[in-house]
Amino acid sequence: MQYHPDRSDDPRAAAAFVLVNEAYEFLKDPSRRPAATAVKTGRHRDEEIRKDKHEDWEAYQKEAARQRAYRYAQSSAEQFARSPIYKAAAVVERVYNYLFIAIGILMIFIPIFNIEDLRNRDTGEVNQYGIVVPFILGVAFIYGIWYFVFKLREEEA
Repeated sequence: MQYHPDRSDDPRAAAAFVLVNEAYEFLKDPSRRPAATAVKTGRHRDEEIRKDKHEDWEAYQKEAARQRAYRYAQSSAEQFARSPIYKAAAVVERVYNYLFIAIGILMIFIPIFNIEDLRNRDTGEVNQYGIVVPFILGVAFIYGIWYFVFKLREEEA
């Protein structure tokens, strides 16, 4: 959304929007990966034919992605927000955000639940750094995710 021509004042926003969408279109479709892999793994005996087919396929896919990106650039930001490409990217982003929060929570609680592993076998004392450092890092990690993902988004809206 930050590069959509309706939302950005940067004169290069439309070109950046097209490039970002072109790359995403090319990478998001899992049905394209086996075709690229089939060409790359050598199912064709002649190296030159395989290379030419791959280059043709790649050029076709890039052009198709570029044309879709141009259509998205011509639409309004609200129409783009309803498009399948934007919805898919938003879901992936949301999943990653919550995954990172879960990692931060694990950073906090795993040392607490594994306190026996942090005991010195000779003295029986608990290594305080083994609890405090992951706890502080986990809290900082969660705060960073919350601030950069949720708080800044609220301020921009």
